[in-house]
Amino acid sequence: MPYYRHLKAEPPETGVAYPTVLEARDGIDPKVYAVTFTSTDYERLTWMAREITRFDNGEYLPVPWVIFESTPWRIYLNGDEYLPLHYAHLSIKIPGLVAYTKSEEHGFKDRQTRVKPGRYLEEYYSNVFDQEQIAAYIGQCKAENLTLKIARTAQEIARVYIGGPSSCMGGSESRGKGDRFKIPDLHPCCVYGDSDLGVAYTGETDRASARAVVWPDKMIYSRVYGDCATLCALLVASGYHEGSVKGAHIRYLTDDCGILMPYIDGINTACLESDEWIVLGKNGGINPTETCGRLGHNKSERDGEPDPDPDVYRCERCNTYCDGDGDGDGEYCNSCLDERVTCDYCDRAGWFDTTSVNDNTENWCDSCIEAASTTCDHTEIAEYRYLVGSLIECDESWTEPQEFTRAEQEARKAMHVTRLCRTHALNMQGCAHCGAAFDDHAMACSVCNLAVLCEWTLSLPGMEVEAVL
Repeated sequence: MPYYRHLKAEPPETGVAYPTVLEARDGIDPKVYAVTFTSTDYERLTWMAREITRFDNGEYLPVPWVIFESTPWRIYLNGDEYLPLHYAHLSIKIPGLVAYTKSEEHGFKDRQTRVKPGRYLEEYYSNVFDQEQIAAYIGQCKAENLTLKIARTAQEIARVYIGGPSSCMGGSESRGKGDRFKIPDLHPCCVYGDSDLGVAYTGETDRASARAVVWPDKMIYSRVYGDCATLCALLVASGYHEGSVKGAHIRYLTDDCGILMPYIDGINTACLESDEWIVLGKNGGINPTETCGRLGHNKSERDGEPDPDPDVYRCERCNTYCDGDGDGDGEYCNSCLDERVTCDYCDRAGWFDTTSVNDNTENWCDSCIEAASTTCDHTEIAEYRYLVGSLIECDESWTEPQEFTRAEQEARKAMHVTRLCRTHALNMQGCAHCGAAFDDHAMACSVCNLAVLCEWTLSLPGMEVEAVL
């Protein structure tokens, strides 16, 4: 009988045991008595053995940040540090969530708590993993239930770019580039179609949440845009490794404005090999580091015909001719150079939109804003008649440095609410013992496990608790 009614000042075993918590609490004065769950050694070993058996027979899939071992009955972090005996695993009922045994009482009752992996890691391992590691583990949990998609045709690749993550070649940063960036047949990335390269992505074709240029024959992927952690985990799980696409052949396509040529990460030169193919990374006068989507390069230059005037050059961005005498740097005209901006987060320089963050002291490109975006981890069980029992998730997303001041960011981090939006963080209460925030209906802090202070205690001098941001 695991529930003991005992005097608050005495150990649980000095009290009276009851089979249920309701019976133990019936008629007691909560100011004098407490009810504590205390299992026997046999009960504890029984439920622990049950959980271990579920790992051994494949019913449970371990979370990616632990190494599970049956003997001894422990779970390790990277094979070294002991972790709480939560027997955390990927949720069976709701893919993408983590299920774990929150306490010995839950273990005795065979009750598992399901939460988003980010919330679990923030609550229990925020002092063990940094934000980059947590993001990577969240991506691995999501990737367990996804299948890698690779666009190979020009039309499909263009749709992934147009409706996908923000960058100089697609998403919100494509505005102002002209209608050709919005028309699949004229999109610069059509050159990847039916070539050595393809585009891996997650989500729907017209609403990709992440993308990366890949070289399927060599199992190589380049820079990932959007939900980096999830797509990287999916690519690695599929056998891909990060590398350069140097040497790959892409299509030679032209229109009235010039050669179609997207910005290609890690490649600063290319060569026109034939009427059909361009070779990346081979010196040949083609520059794939511009964001305008078109180059003024033509086939006569491939044949070695010299420029009519060696002192005259064409701006690589706007295609205007410059005389080379104080009118630019030999690649770009002064007008284009004056419009160039630099992202304060990734240090990338170029022509793209930026957003002010961190109290307007920094300017981030939209790619970095997108990569740093956080979706609220708050979930609740629906109580509506037609949705009873369904899990409702908060779909609000934000970028922490953009949404909150530096002071607010520090306060949210100290209170363990960085995975909650402003609205749901307000529904938490601040612990008077450790400063962390936890559900306002809870009887004890979920971080330090100490009891909530009563209103009379909180009214004493020096016991005020600051409101959660």
